[in-house]
Amino acid sequence: MTVRRWIAVLVSIGVISAPALLSAGSVSSAETLPSDRQDLLAKVEASPLSLWMSGPAKRALDALAGVQSEPHAPRSRIASRTSRQSISSIAPNVRVNDPSGDGLGDPDMTTQSETSVAASGKHVVVAYNDDGHSPLFLEPKVDLSGYSWSADGGKTFHDSRLPNKLPGNNIGDPGVATDRSGHFYYSTLDLDFSTPLLGVAVGRSDDHGRTFHKPTIVSRKTGFITTPTTDSFVTTDKPWITVGADPADRSRDVIYASWTEDYFFDTRRTFGQGTRIMLASSRDHGMTWSRPQVVVDDPISQHDEFHNVFHFVSGSNITVDSSGHVYVAWERFADNGTFTYPTRQEWVARSSDRGETFQRQSLMASPSAVGTVSAPLACPNVLQFGPGRYVRTQEFPMIGIGPDGAVFVTYNSGDGPGRSSIRVARSDDGGRTWFTKTVRSHATAFMPALAANAHGVDVVYYEQTSKRTMKTAIATSHDGLSYSKHDLSSATFAMPVTLPPFDPSTAPCYMGDYLGATRLGSTTYTAWGDNRDTVKNAFWPKGRPDPNVYFAKVS
Repeated sequence: MTVRRWIAVLVSIGVISAPALLSAGSVSSAETLPSDRQDLLAKVEASPLSLWMSGPAKRALDALAGVQSEPHAPRSRIASRTSRQSISSIAPNVRVNDPSGDGLGDPDMTTQSETSVAASGKHVVVAYNDDGHSPLFLEPKVDLSGYSWSADGGKTFHDSRLPNKLPGNNIGDPGVATDRSGHFYYSTLDLDFSTPLLGVAVGRSDDHGRTFHKPTIVSRKTGFITTPTTDSFVTTDKPWITVGADPADRSRDVIYASWTEDYFFDTRRTFGQGTRIMLASSRDHGMTWSRPQVVVDDPISQHDEFHNVFHFVSGSNITVDSSGHVYVAWERFADNGTFTYPTRQEWVARSSDRGETFQRQSLMASPSAVGTVSAPLACPNVLQFGPGRYVRTQEFPMIGIGPDGAVFVTYNSGDGPGRSSIRVARSDDGGRTWFTKTVRSHATAFMPALAANAHGVDVVYYEQTSKRTMKTAIATSHDGLSYSKHDLSSATFAMPVTLPPFDPSTAPCYMGDYLGATRLGSTTYTAWGDNRDTVKNAFWPKGRPDPNVYFAKVS
């Protein structure tokens, strides 16, 4: 890793400030910002919240602050092992992305990850972060929001990307959903250097996912906001999307988008920060969107009679039941000043009026933090797969509606040092009360995705198979009560080196933050980041694992 790549990591964890880099000659659009805004960005970079941002959001923040990656020199200090073993899978595995065009910006920029899946008839769309076709620096032609479409039920796929709506760049964190008319909708983070604004945008496809319209901005009031007494910076992260019946007319569909807002304000005396979960809706197929509503607002610091308690919310996920009730799930992190946030909570809120108001919030579960293996400060909460091979993971919930209209939420919970298991919570009374069970696994299991409808509930997740390898598995249930486990991936795969990251544009310890799954009738469609393929270049003449996206269909 070059000196500047190490500097970028140090800035991302707040060890050094962005202004120090700018004065040292870093070149980016941040040099055109007023000095007070540069100072505010430096405080944002150094805050605890920056540690927990998604990879695309962190890359955008670094770019605004003036931190850019550079091509790196060959490394030989950490050997790469591409261990792979064929296993019996419940369904054929299909690679959905085309890796032949990877490495545009740097030979090691070959990462596809963070999957979301939607299906309508024989048409399937898999969305993912696509780092491989991107230049190294964030510029107008950057487009990290990739997808692949299939017209034969997932047997074959065609690689594509969501078009940019300039001056905005699509920078990933994808979600994809479909309505009853067969339109597909793609949510993504959108970075506009001219504002500068980091927001949420949604694009629509009218040809079964083959092509998408340029996306429409859904979020509002992000970027720099200046008043006579306060400078503020509001940024968005971790968007999600779903479609459901309109509660006022169940023959019509409503599209919903949720996201996390991180807000920072400087009154020239104090620096404050907080987070909130936001929701917006569209009743005209994504052409226009409602004013975003606050689902929950959580200032990061709250003083009680004993000590300061630091907390934030993130990782929202949404679903809609047959009556049009909207359910939003998220995770809340709390800490007493160590910034390790050992207290985790899963929350759910429900709305009966398209997300305009939420009648109640319920505490669904209190999982233990996953990933107790110690790692450098750049990577909180990681699981380890060998020297330099870490996977960051949180307990973000995935929510859906299953048999008998019950609400289901899946998440992972820590089971001691370096171990994790998959939990599924169920509510039969609209989210008022919950009971939880553990989906059995003989090894550490993490990063679950949920596919649920009236025909059953399936949970897809990663499972560790050895100290260096993993696979994907699926737990299936017809009633949402008892589950049977099956291997999903047809091969185990090893972790590449993630600390320092082999890919100069990804976050440290990064292997994506979520998997994708959806259910159509009695069939589950799922996709995941998979390292079974191998890439060789000047940096890795003996080869290293190559993160691509694989798909399977389970009936």
